[in-house]
Amino acid sequence: MSDNVTKVEFGGKGRKARNLRPLFSLLGILVLVLLAVGIVLFRDQLNVDKIRRYFTYMGNSADENYGVYLFDAHSGNTYASFESGMALASVGGLTLWDEEGNRIQTVQGALKSPAVRVGGKLVMAFDVGGNTVLAASSKDGEVLNVTANTVLDADISDTDEICYVSVEDGYKSVLTVLSSHQTETYKWYSSTQYMPVCAISNNGTYLAAVALGQNDGSFESTAQIFKTDQEDVYQSVSLGNQLILDLAYLSENRLCAIGESEILFFDVEGQLSGAYDLENQYLSGYDLGGDGFLVLSRNQYKAGNRYSIVTVDSAGNQIAELYIGKEILDISACGNYVAVLTSEELTIYNKNLEIYHVKENIDAASRVLMRKDGSAILIGGGEAKLYLP
Repeated sequence: MSDNVTKVEFGGKGRKARNLRPLFSLLGILVLVLLAVGIVLFRDQLNVDKIRRYFTYMGNSADENYGVYLFDAHSGNTYASFESGMALASVGGLTLWDEEGNRIQTVQGALKSPAVRVGGKLVMAFDVGGNTVLAASSKDGEVLNVTANTVLDADISDTDEICYVSVEDGYKSVLTVLSSHQTETYKWYSSTQYMPVCAISNNGTYLAAVALGQNDGSFESTAQIFKTDQEDVYQSVSLGNQLILDLAYLSENRLCAIGESEILFFDVEGQLSGAYDLENQYLSGYDLGGDGFLVLSRNQYKAGNRYSIVTVDSAGNQIAELYIGKEILDISACGNYVAVLTSEELTIYNKNLEIYHVKENIDAASRVLMRKDGSAILIGGGEAKLYLP
């Protein structure tokens, strides 16, 4: 009987397993795709940035000296988040730190009233009403140190072109543009109008400045737009009977003017595309650093604590509004986040002003810098410290 037993080779199971491998690969790809779609659709609920922060700062958060920036305390200090660290413009010049809190560059310069602006690879500092414009990179240190007569304003693009407006002998305003390699590429002399605010587009294609003047006997601010390959004014846009606090390019072709009563949006062709009315409330702060939105801090009165914050999209439409009801010390926007600092707590919102995180113990912090990954830098006295929600 044993001679008639049929022998079976158990190779079929292996062949079936090999045949199923393409199916398993396809299922794996499908799972990854669904996971990616889920992350996009449910980003806030999944708290992707918290996962990203965990891997970015893993092992460092336990070090009490990690992300601590030390400097001389001064009421005139201005701060900016730069790369993975921080930049400081002070009366002594410009200082850069890395993410660990190590001072990596120091540029000396006299800045009685310091201001700081961040580009792509460069940070710029200038003395408002003074004579100095500085720029530095984390790698090369000082790349620019310009002396000019009475610098009124300066700006740097995301591609590191720089413009500044100064008052020179015989002229009310002189606009100067520098390339990303710090060579002068354009200059405009105005003998008739004061231009206290300027802005430069990416690649230095367009320059804009706010000009003060009159229309039918009334005060009027206008935006003068220049193409830096042409001599004459390219376009002029009326900004109304209001003082303009700031001017910024939202893209290479679109601008935003922050006024004391109205926020205006327009393009380089001179076409107004949107406006946000402050509704007779006082603008106490603003930040243009959000992705596709800006944040405003308003107070119903010049004094008192009837504060609210508002997010506005790049067309001038209100996204969300939230009454705070207490004094706002500082606001900061970056990525999808808005940081609001009061004397009691730091609250981080998304652009819809939904709470992302609350930190109650802020020590003596009076300034905050929001970062794209949801972390923040709290600043108080002569110390700044990275905070990880």
